[in-house]
Amino acid sequence: MKKLLFILPLTFVLLFAEKIYMVEELEVLEERVHEVASQKPADGLLKIYFEHGEVKTEVHYKDGWSEGIEKKFYPTGLLASAVPFTHGVENGVAKKYYETGGLRFMTPFEDGLKEGLSKEYYPEGHIKSEILFKKGEAVEGYKYLENGTKKSVPKELLKWIQPNSGLF
Repeated sequence: MKKLLFILPLTFVLLFAEKIYMVEELEVLEERVHEVASQKPADGLLKIYFEHGEVKTEVHYKDGWSEGIEKKFYPTGLLASAVPFTHGVENGVAKKYYETGGLRFMTPFEDGLKEGLSKEYYPEGHIKSEILFKKGEAVEGYKYLENGTKKSVPKELLKWIQPNSGLF
């Protein structure tokens, strides 16, 4: 009976444990990530490390597509960014952080395009800017001075914000 109580949880862990990849074990083929050895689509967690051993990046894969929260870290170990993915495209609220740990940007994505109100913050935590996106295009924006004064971003400047110019 005691053996059974030990074997059942161990079997459960082994069956449902996520495979962990090193970067050299994966390659991109036809827009999806595959295992180099088997050529099967990746299913598991890719971990990339800094030279000193801290985790630099974590990406979950399901059937070769990014799935879940992609995390990037500063060399100190603090979170630098967290971007949600569904079937290989950004979906949900992406966040980028200052090296001190405070929130720097918060941008919503829908099917890989910026969609909704993106916010930028000063290091002290006060709002710095807001840009409203519709289907990846910046349509309205405001800048906040450190004293809290709100100023509209001119439409001609909004057109320079590219829909795929990075996360934020």
